[in-house]
Amino acid sequence: MKLYDHSVELDLKLKAMQFEDSKIELVAKADNFVDILNEASACLASVVRLKARISTTSSPPVDGKSVSAAIRAFRAGLSTHGQKAFQQQPAAKLIEVAKDLRVRCNRWAATQWKSLIEEYVPLLDAAQSGQLSGSSVHRRRAERLATRIVMLQRQNPITDENKVVAELCGGDVDASWADELRALADQLRHELILLKKEHDALTPEVQTALRSASSEEGLSLEDLTADLLGMLHAAGVAGDLVVRRR
Repeated sequence: MKLYDHSVELDLKLKAMQFEDSKIELVAKADNFVDILNEASACLASVVRLKARISTTSSPPVDGKSVSAAIRAFRAGLSTHGQKAFQQQPAAKLIEVAKDLRVRCNRWAATQWKSLIEEYVPLLDAAQSGQLSGSSVHRRRAERLATRIVMLQRQNPITDENKVVAELCGGDVDASWADELRALADQLRHELILLKKEHDALTPEVQTALRSASSEEGLSLEDLTADLLGMLHAAGVAGDLVVRRR
């Protein structure tokens, strides 16, 4: 009789443990479900902000009917089965739809951002480090501005939204990204114009020397005559050149 009582007691404890485990699993699934839906909602909110910031009427290729159908199916399961709905197929389907929505939104945002910056690629190419000649002040400004635009170009406007706001808009969440980017490009264009004027004012010998110095081969010391060195000093660009061993 004692053995039987002990067996019943163990069986009851086992069932209680299984019940607790099932509750823990249910809570974990519900937490995961909520997190994924919150992330999808935040992503959609970022899309709305991005559309306003870059002044576009384009939208991510999201199938609204599929999203609505998945939401309705989960709500129906929740109404019928209560908390168990988080462990059923409609919940899994809604999670799948939410993840797909985020992927589509991020791809769309990256494409829109790339398209916006592509207009300024010729300026970035013209401002490549080592390709500019002229005043050190204007050259460094141009290179710094170009680097800033390139760094912004590498960001995803949704996942890196806060970083773009900080770097491009100085933390102003209401600023137009299109306008701020245009202003940045205008500053770069202005520095490049000043550098071109300075370059055009240089003698042909100095221009040729600077072009050689910027090339992969560099400017040979054998070509650096006393007269050329004097011209470089007179032009104020001698300090921009350094000697390196091949």
